[in-house]
Amino acid sequence: MERKPFILAAPLAFVVFLVGVLISIISAPTLDLHNLSALGKNDNYLTAVSFGITCVTSGILVMVYGFGKMIFEKGAHRVSGVFFLLGGLGLLLVGVYDASQLRLHNMVTVFFMLMMVIGISIASVSDIVNGNKTVFYTTIIIMVLIVVQWPIFTGAMSECVAIGLASVWAFVQTMKYEKEDSLATAEAAEVSSS
Repeated sequence: MERKPFILAAPLAFVVFLVGVLISIISAPTLDLHNLSALGKNDNYLTAVSFGITCVTSGILVMVYGFGKMIFEKGAHRVSGVFFLLGGLGLLLVGVYDASQLRLHNMVTVFFMLMMVIGISIASVSDIVNGNKTVFYTTIIIMVLIVVQWPIFTGAMSECVAIGLASVWAFVQTMKYEKEDSLATAEAAEVSSS
């Protein structure tokens, strides 16, 4: 089994989420959104359905990524896969339980965010411990930007910026895996030629 489809699931999840949220926002009759969850409870059918489908589809892709990390990684990265798998399940449930079921919706939203923060933190710390400076600098910059943007943006815009920054992290992870695969292929070719 090849790990590439699992790796590509993370950046694809973020792209699907961003595009789906933008479609939901554009189709919303009003852009006065206090948070993204308002899209799922929107009176406009297209807005509500597209937001729900976006969350479910993105959640499945995040679960695929987490499952891949659990299969192909070792140590802390394997542990982070468990949190990505659970975070993906949480995002899927955000799409199933819209804000009209506020208490349940809030519970799965907090669960999703907590699992993702823990998963990203464990994976990033593991990369930093292993000397991956690119991931270290990217993680620090993203964390600073997420904190700094809160006073500037409010509500749904703040959430979109945080999701966009998390997608940058996912793309950096994908590039890291591509580099590792290239190095492994080069080493295998060198061994077989000697």
